[in-house]
Amino acid sequence: VLLGDGAGGLVDSGQRLGGFHGEDVGDLDLDGDTDLDAFVANSTADKVWLNQGGLQSGTPGVFADSGQSLGTATPQSRGVALADLDGDADLDVLASSTDNNTVFWFENLGGTPPRFSRRIVTQEALGVRAALAADLDNDGDLDVYSASHGDNKVAWFENVGGTPPGFVQHVVTTEALYARSVYASDLDNDGDLDLISASQQDDLVRWYENNGAQPPLFTARTLLNADGVQHVYAADMDGDGDNDILYATEYQASVGWLENLGGPAPQFAQHFVDNDAPGAHAVIAADLDHDGDMDLVAAIEARNAVIWYENNGQPLPGFTAHLMTDRAINAHGVAVADLDGDGDADVLSASREDGVAGWFENKGGQFAVGFEPTLTTSLAPGIPQQLASLIVAHRGRPGDLPVEVGTLDLIFVDSLGRRLDTTAINAAIESLALYRDSDGNNFFDPSVDAQLAAVSQLELTSDNRLLLDFPATGGNEQQIGPNQQARFFVAVTLNGVCGTGPSSFSTVLLLTARTARTSLYQTPLLADGMRSLAVETNTGEEADENVLFINELMADNNTIFEDPDEPGEFPDWFEIYNAGAKEVALGGLYLSDDPSLPTQYRIPDGITVPPFGFVLFIADGDFAQGDLHVNFRLDRSGESVGLFDTDAAQNRPIDIVVFDEQTADVSIGRLPNGGADWAALTLATPGEFNTNVVLNQQIYLPLLRTPGGCR
Repeated sequence: VLLGDGAGGLVDSGQRLGGFHGEDVGDLDLDGDTDLDAFVANSTADKVWLNQGGLQSGTPGVFADSGQSLGTATPQSRGVALADLDGDADLDVLASSTDNNTVFWFENLGGTPPRFSRRIVTQEALGVRAALAADLDNDGDLDVYSASHGDNKVAWFENVGGTPPGFVQHVVTTEALYARSVYASDLDNDGDLDLISASQQDDLVRWYENNGAQPPLFTARTLLNADGVQHVYAADMDGDGDNDILYATEYQASVGWLENLGGPAPQFAQHFVDNDAPGAHAVIAADLDHDGDMDLVAAIEARNAVIWYENNGQPLPGFTAHLMTDRAINAHGVAVADLDGDGDADVLSASREDGVAGWFENKGGQFAVGFEPTLTTSLAPGIPQQLASLIVAHRGRPGDLPVEVGTLDLIFVDSLGRRLDTTAINAAIESLALYRDSDGNNFFDPSVDAQLAAVSQLELTSDNRLLLDFPATGGNEQQIGPNQQARFFVAVTLNGVCGTGPSSFSTVLLLTARTARTSLYQTPLLADGMRSLAVETNTGEEADENVLFINELMADNNTIFEDPDEPGEFPDWFEIYNAGAKEVALGGLYLSDDPSLPTQYRIPDGITVPPFGFVLFIADGDFAQGDLHVNFRLDRSGESVGLFDTDAAQNRPIDIVVFDEQTADVSIGRLPNGGADWAALTLATPGEFNTNVVLNQQIYLPLLRTPGGCR
């Protein structure tokens, strides 16, 4: 199961919704509780998985097997679709069985969870590969249409009504040699739905014009010759008001689109999206990054990959490929829907050899913030010093309005994670100031960096937040252009009076609707990881939900880190970082170097990671040496390592890192700590904050002093 990020960043949730040979996957609200469930087509048994939000009274985006195996009579189920075929306001299921030459539909009988009754549309579709639903005759009910390779046929099945409805076959063509895919769309803008097919043996993409009669007749037109074409889809890719055609070709190893040039008899122009897509098997369109244009998602079978292609929004759009996973073994199908109810499009995938249906949660936004706090135990009173560093990045594209940083929403907590109130924080802090990293060296120097704002008497809100405003007028607004980023510092001057404030405290940044806005219209923007722009929902407690990160690793350790439990040995290692202000218990979570086996190593009870602290795990495969030794090693040639949730949370991934071939004695880590960007580190820091200082680089260090008796 994979989850999406609003800006198109997609994360493997770790849930496996499949059986053997996952072929296709669909998503719609099957149980009528307003969240989207999943139906998985397998070569053995088709399965219904219910989203545990809504009526299921659980967590949206977590799926549970409903216990229904709908496919015992559908061997080699190749396709799945969901539609209200009987007009009773709930969703039924279409499934196609290649071996049985049969298109089935499963009538939704209602209930919580719903039950399904198997019915037959046709048993005369030889080697049927796809079956979908649409109103092809404009009579108000949904018909079924199919592509079958054994008889080279594209056909549609008229819904003639009844309880349950019956279906009458109409043949569109028997000349689509090894027909693999079919899709309905109004290509000529005449108000009725035409059909598009992909046929592998003759390598052709065709469209079939609907003449609007009752019943309609279809006229075939050839659009493209593409070696081993597998799949077609339709969407308006260039925003000109007509539907274009998407295609995926297995042998030509490409994903592309055919631009609809308009008119009552439209012509089409071919454009490539990806010419390095071996075994491209499926492609669909959706606006994954909320920028108003249609992006692509494709299953690339020979690369075991699910990829989304970002549309740059130009009149003739270009596309940038983003890999979501390369562990979907024989990736075969994809679908898009908002599975967790947070307003953005997530992605589902089905893969054949590992039997996995996955979903990718969309967790992005229009801007991103990396925040790295400093514990006050490392600071001295009386001089301005860095309390926190933050990087604000614009996630848009050229031509977008700049992001304007608005207000930092800060809370201060003690070592136990308790919020400090106005009295406590003023006893500790003399003043706070905001600076911008003027020289771009990533180090705070108050003599060089520009001060943006300062406050000496801190006034906290009723729930103990400090709102620290960036300049909003006078030409000092802090604006960041598309694909740009800026670093800011929060500087603190501590009181020099001993014993009047907390001995140490930490700072937490909350992302809210106040954090950033568009420069021109002052519209609040959504940040990576935010679920809502409603300030009330982004509490400190919610901010602590996703605070655990695999922060640094070394997969080829020869001389750098000696095993404390086995002197003379230099094992692989990785660290978990807690980016939150509360201690987190790790017991019951899992570590694994194989996302398909998330429960590989259970972290023993009693292991905790302190606020803004680390736990170092030794990847030597010898867990008998101690609780921090895991039962796997890291592969220096490249693999993944992941942290997964408890059994009760269905082992959802908390963080997964995929790395390439590693250099001996060089670690890679997040910069800043807990941030999105990874780099090879000039200095390995197992169990400590990452840094990447170059020895010959001029840097500025703050003056540190320790007054007598105050530390």
